[in-house]
Amino acid sequence: MRKLMAVAGVVALASVLMAVAVAVAASGDSSRTQAKAAQRIVGTGKGGGCGMAYDTETATLVPPDDSTTDNVPAATVTLKRNCVGPVVGQFSTEVNTSTASDFVHIDLRATCTGTGGLTNPCTVGQVAFASPGHTFLQTGQSVQGTRTASWVWAGLPRGIWKFEVLPGGDNNASLVFRTFTVEAFG
Repeated sequence: MRKLMAVAGVVALASVLMAVAVAVAASGDSSRTQAKAAQRIVGTGKGGGCGMAYDTETATLVPPDDSTTDNVPAATVTLKRNCVGPVVGQFSTEVNTSTASDFVHIDLRATCTGTGGLTNPCTVGQVAFASPGHTFLQTGQSVQGTRTASWVWAGLPRGIWKFEVLPGGDNNASLVFRTFTVEAFG
């Protein structure tokens, strides 16, 4: 039953994303010259597994250096995880790399921020990086395009977790119109 709910949740999310993409494409505003201001939408959802969270925003982010762990996160969500099972993180972004030496790479980090009153919880301050690990989204000059990658945390204990997308770059390449989703299964 949980698998069926998970599949239904993924199908519903895909349907919404497809509808948004069609609406944007139909609007004829592919250059986004009409954009008023950067936006950020953050939330959580139930169903499909044991929790889901998302962060979507339009502000431009230029990672200042190659080090991912001390740069401003490209996206952050917090999720109370009350089950045991895999956690899947997916990050999509438009990447702008205008020169041959430009690059953008990503790490995904989870940090336990609280026990949530759950049994066998995480230890506050515990940190786990997602697999497969350090991932390059773009290397070298490219026409602006959307890049998407998925990562998995296996074996995270129950608790309240902060999930972050940590970008690195060359202080020129940029990330725009980005969405981060985290789904916990049990």
